[in-house]
Amino acid sequence: MKSKKKKKIVVAVSGGFDPIHAGHIRMFREAKALGDELVVILNNDNWFGIKGRALFMPGKERKEIIEALKPVDRVILSKHKPSKKKYDRTTIEYSVCRELEELKPDIFANGGDRFKDDVPEVATCKKIGCKTVFNIGKGGKVQSSSWLLEKYLKRASDKSENRPWGKFEVYVDDTNHKVKKLTVSPGAKLSLQSHKRRAEHWVVVKGTAKVVNGENILTLHENESTYISVGHKHQLANETKKPLEIIEVQTGDYFGEDDIIRYHDIYGRMSGMSSTKKVDKK
Repeated sequence: MKSKKKKKIVVAVSGGFDPIHAGHIRMFREAKALGDELVVILNNDNWFGIKGRALFMPGKERKEIIEALKPVDRVILSKHKPSKKKYDRTTIEYSVCRELEELKPDIFANGGDRFKDDVPEVATCKKIGCKTVFNIGKGGKVQSSSWLLEKYLKRASDKSENRPWGKFEVYVDDTNHKVKKLTVSPGAKLSLQSHKRRAEHWVVVKGTAKVVNGENILTLHENESTYISVGHKHQLANETKKPLEIIEVQTGDYFGEDDIIRYHDIYGRMSGMSSTKKVDKK
């Protein structure tokens, strides 16, 4: 007598996985352990418009990456349609209910950021006789694709550089002009310097500045400014006990930090030296 063939248990998970991270891998491993076959329902590119989030990696590439993972047996793209309207996670439009009805898995596994009361797939699973499980993945929600992208964008957009006198931030960097904000610490001063290939216009937006501009020594308050011609010696100092903020507009044909001729510097920097690693050790 032939023995009955054991029914294969199919486990499904779903998500955008854009980009994939360690939390997703943990979820895939635990979900696969619940059955014999793991099917990943991958939200297609249209789903990101429904969520109201920009797409980072196209579905074709996300699918290829996930298919290469050891716990994953199959990847199917969702059938979300383009939408100009945003929907939240409690709606059918946001869900993969249609895909679950077609696949009819035995188990629908969810990660640590989903709950029974905000997942419309729960009702669909009851309808098709599919068990729903939650908090799959060691450590719960340990990472987020959105968190990763937000952190990256913040770091990528941060164009500030520290100096011994404070810091500067670059707002605009074009071919014929550059705009910075200089923040000068209390009691600090920049070197007495000049530039061969650029002029500068300083506007005080916070605090009080002591300025050397050629032969002139100026005290500038908020909303006051000075123009520094190409080749003119100049220096900026903060002799107060509060931070000084300057908007600096550079014009010319080159704005590199090596276009600096230093005549005197209290931090011991030489002409054209833009790095402060050695200075910071002093």
